[in-house]
Amino acid sequence: MANTGPRNGVEIGIIGAGVIGLSCALKLVEKGYQVKILARDHPGDNSSEWASPWAGAVFAPTPISKGQYLIRDSFQYFWALAHEEPQSGVQKIKVVEYYDDRESDLSIWYKTLMPSYKKMVSRDLPEGVKLGFSYTSLAINPAIFLPWMKKTLSEKGVLFMRRKVDSVDEARQVTGAQFIINASGLGAGKLAHDKLVVAHRGQTMFIKENSFDHVVLRQGSEYTYAIPRMYSGGVIVGGISQKGNMDARADQTLKPDILRRVNHITSNAFEMVDLDYDVVDIVGFRPGREGSFRLEQHADVIHAYGFGGLGYAYAPGVGVQVANMVKEHNRPKLLLYPKIFTLDFVGPGLPDRPNGSTPKNNHSLVPEPPNIPPTMAAAIPYTYIQCPCTRETHHDGDREERQDDEDSVDSAEERAEEDDDFDPHSPRANYSLYPIDHLLYCEICAQIRCQRCLVDEIVTWFCPNCLFEVPSSTVKTEGNRCTRSCFQCPICIAPLSLTGQAASNTLLGGADSSHWVLSCASCSWSSSEIGIQFDRPNGIYSQLSRIRNGGQVITPPKERALGKDTDRRPGERRSTLSKVSEHGTPEPEADEEEDTDPTPETRFANLRTFYQSQMSSHGSAERSAFSNDYSYASPNALSRIMNLYTSYSSPTPQKRTPQIREALTPSEGLHSIPDPASEAATILRLRQEGWAATPSTEQRAAQPFPTCDVHSTSELRPSPYLLRTKRTKRCRTCKHIVVRPEAKVQTSRFRMKMLAASYIPTLSIRPLPSPASTVAAAGAPQLLQPGTTHQFVLTVRNPLYERVRVTLAAAARTPGRVAHGVTLLCPQFEVGASREAYADMLDEALGGGEAKAGTGEGEAGKVYERARNSVGVVIEVVPGVEEGFRDARSEVGEEDEEEDEALEIPVRVRVEWEAEGAEEKEGGEGGKVKRELGFWVVLGVGKVRRE
Repeated sequence: MANTGPRNGVEIGIIGAGVIGLSCALKLVEKGYQVKILARDHPGDNSSEWASPWAGAVFAPTPISKGQYLIRDSFQYFWALAHEEPQSGVQKIKVVEYYDDRESDLSIWYKTLMPSYKKMVSRDLPEGVKLGFSYTSLAINPAIFLPWMKKTLSEKGVLFMRRKVDSVDEARQVTGAQFIINASGLGAGKLAHDKLVVAHRGQTMFIKENSFDHVVLRQGSEYTYAIPRMYSGGVIVGGISQKGNMDARADQTLKPDILRRVNHITSNAFEMVDLDYDVVDIVGFRPGREGSFRLEQHADVIHAYGFGGLGYAYAPGVGVQVANMVKEHNRPKLLLYPKIFTLDFVGPGLPDRPNGSTPKNNHSLVPEPPNIPPTMAAAIPYTYIQCPCTRETHHDGDREERQDDEDSVDSAEERAEEDDDFDPHSPRANYSLYPIDHLLYCEICAQIRCQRCLVDEIVTWFCPNCLFEVPSSTVKTEGNRCTRSCFQCPICIAPLSLTGQAASNTLLGGADSSHWVLSCASCSWSSSEIGIQFDRPNGIYSQLSRIRNGGQVITPPKERALGKDTDRRPGERRSTLSKVSEHGTPEPEADEEEDTDPTPETRFANLRTFYQSQMSSHGSAERSAFSNDYSYASPNALSRIMNLYTSYSSPTPQKRTPQIREALTPSEGLHSIPDPASEAATILRLRQEGWAATPSTEQRAAQPFPTCDVHSTSELRPSPYLLRTKRTKRCRTCKHIVVRPEAKVQTSRFRMKMLAASYIPTLSIRPLPSPASTVAAAGAPQLLQPGTTHQFVLTVRNPLYERVRVTLAAAARTPGRVAHGVTLLCPQFEVGASREAYADMLDEALGGGEAKAGTGEGEAGKVYERARNSVGVVIEVVPGVEEGFRDARSEVGEEDEEEDEALEIPVRVRVEWEAEGAEEKEGGEGGKVKRELGFWVVLGVGKVRRE
């Protein structure tokens, strides 16, 4: 049996031997995976219960085909087969396609994919047809192609197993595979519990002898086709699709209508056919799915079904995607992220600012990879926007009651304008500057919001491996880890899969007894290496909590509380707190043996029991300090009051209560300093095993209970997956929802996400493309020459559907140690409303619309360039220089030269527009409402050359 390609040890099981399953197997075995195909029907069978051998199998996409990238990959594969493997049953063929529901071919996306595409003139179209075209495509003969695929796969080492399975778990047990591909077609309705799977009954006729040599298709109201069978001869004609009909018998009343429709589109090429002697009836059931096909991954199962009558057009492309999914699932993780608890729905952390100071306002809960230096800084020029939350903190005392009318917005703007000029070099600026794609917008407050302005609310907890939603009550009681047998490898944090092994049991007379282990497909680690095996394949989380490394059983907390501690050695007894000497030390027993190596769970349980006994041994006066009952009628309150009034009159001495002491023995929970002899043994083991057996800091931190006692990789345990969260973000001021994700775990879409880029103008700056400028218009920016005038184009893009008036304001000299000159040549201008792209095309076609304007030169008071919803104005910058600046800095020992080398310009932006009023005014209907918004922008234009 020949085998090509490297083996990587990962076994894949595929349910279904149709064209989808065979294509997935081919792509997987080419990647080096070991593949087993489990199916009821195999290539060569003529059963009507599967669709692949009865399909027309012509490569003809439809205008509404989803997954166009899959069809493109499939076409490339079949095109290569037609030229390189003619024995595969794939051959080029001419296709003529008619449509009676459209007159234009704008929706025919595949006209650029198919060779020799040509649109037909109207006089050549049959009656009732509005559009026609021809192209070169591919025809596949299933009677040849399917057996050829089986032979090819068998030569590559794929194992075919004939069996019908009722569940994915049964397929996993039969094949012993670590990954399952569900390509079962109609069987997916039962295997995947998918109620959207539906059968489409197709009835065709095979005309035995005919010289028809090209494919003819009619789409629309009368779906009809004629497909020649290459190599074997004959023609497949049909055009029946009956949803939900499972009748396997041919309907004789449909045959004349099929033949009539075929003759209409083929110029009566089959008018001499006798329906009683020249045709063979074929009935098949296309595996469809309402809405669309399903191609997605859930843990170690990939579902690929529901492609209907386009299975051959999708199959090779589906195989490529499935192989990529398996590869990504089994890719070793080189970087460890032990403290990832939530998903960030706004975006990754901010890039480093080019002046060398890193903003500390990154509130993403996903940590950065440790000890990895940044590969590049933010590109120059750049634009940062200041969040107003840093300025609003100065006016919190003035906002005792927030009003919802326009006056409150205006007053907030006036107070913001009264503030001092913004200094981008101040330490506070590093906590308030963001790119626009990291900012949100609150419609109620009419203000920009950053992550510090928002309050997170958890929508749902879920496991990233099995995508199972976990209730909040379960998280509170059982912790923030998945309890559904989802574990990560302690070596490489790849997902672990459960595999069965057979073990010989000598105690039972040599009978075989099966057990289960967790194994890693990435690094080949197995729980059997640390002596952990499981008796049954379910409830792995609870079984693992009862087993120590090496196979020793851990006593559950309930049994430990009852005194059934199996972790202690046979001669050990618990110390009784009642036997305490007058010096406060426990009296040892003669037969007591202390456990010098208890588990952390045992130590914690013993310590908790010890302190509970200490607290219960005190009187009510001492217990009252720990009581939460502060009512005047409570017994504890009455006792305290009586003691208060009787302590001065009655000199009766109070009973002395025992002091709370600490644990003194391991049975009480004491964890003492390790014995030097045990340390010597640990050092000797480290020398023998070497550095490779020493766990890294990330591996120890990824453990469920991080501890410093782990000195070897043999002491690491499988880690349950940390749960992730989906969170709703509210404005901290008005509590309005700004971001709301979909509650479903399987989707990453948002129900609501108010991005600032959709409400405020987007600003970008670039060097003016002038030969006199010393800054390159493209490529790496050059250094700015001090004392020389440089011109830049500031582009303001309007995302609103109303015209806006923009006012820019900037100080003549920038703040900072070195003052740079800044001049805005056009500080006031209007920007057109944002519209759809087709609106401009339509205006241009009709000869109207707003033409582009602009002088194209940097002139005072004039716009440099103007487009549909954007305006460009010129900013002149003269970099300054300070004599003796470098010497002064070297005297005080400052080393941060990058801070003053970056030239940053603070610009105040004020936007005014008129919007439709949401509410009605007094005495009339709602009309236009004037709205205003102001914010600070920092423009980074480049770095200044040092003399």
